[in-house]
Amino acid sequence: MNQFSLFLIKITPFYYGWIILLSSGIATIAACAAAALTLSVFVTPMANELGWSRTLIIGAPTIAGLIAITLSPISGWVIDRKGDKFVLSISLLIMGISLIFLNYWITPLSFYILFGIARLLFVAPIMNSGTTVVSRWFIRRRGRANGISILITSIGMGLIPVYSQFLIDTVGWREAWLWLGVTVWIIGAIPSLLFIISKPENFNINPDPINTTNEQYNDIETSGSWTLKESLSSP
Repeated sequence: MNQFSLFLIKITPFYYGWIILLSSGIATIAACAAAALTLSVFVTPMANELGWSRTLIIGAPTIAGLIAITLSPISGWVIDRKGDKFVLSISLLIMGISLIFLNYWITPLSFYILFGIARLLFVAPIMNSGTTVVSRWFIRRRGRANGISILITSIGMGLIPVYSQFLIDTVGWREAWLWLGVTVWIIGAIPSLLFIISKPENFNINPDPINTTNEQYNDIETSGSWTLKESLSSP
């Protein structure tokens, strides 16, 4: 994985931080599958079929959000210890699993557990790591980069509910959860695993350099290779 990251950096004709920004932005778009706005399009069909009250359904993200607030410092500690790649990839993988299981196991308790896990991951580790990795790659243009990141997240907040409604109209709300989970894997977990590099210093790159041509990469460390486990665990 180390050699693959090095290859990507060298073939990118511009500063690799923009790839980081795009990858983390797409990851947050995928994570919007667990946003409250996305759940809102499921409320009516789930309530009608299962006989649940709307209050019961909306309670899941509320409780998960409160828990996420208390766990946010812990997620920051994990990001510092394990790195943004690890946190983003694992969180999106688990989120996808949770959403997929909503197609097969749907009781009030299971819904609170499964959607609660997805919601908690969205609010704390995914959003935190997405913001952190962008800040690590940009210094002079950090404000611009963070602004673009917020814009991408806002697009996801509007796009994923529309996509979810399309899935509900096409395959029903149960399979819609399944396809949302698969979507999280495809556009979130996989790109994070492949393209995210936690720190530019890992490859001897200065954050947000003035010269963004490939000449800046001539002195990149090329010796050795990492396993998948080592790459995920690198800070």
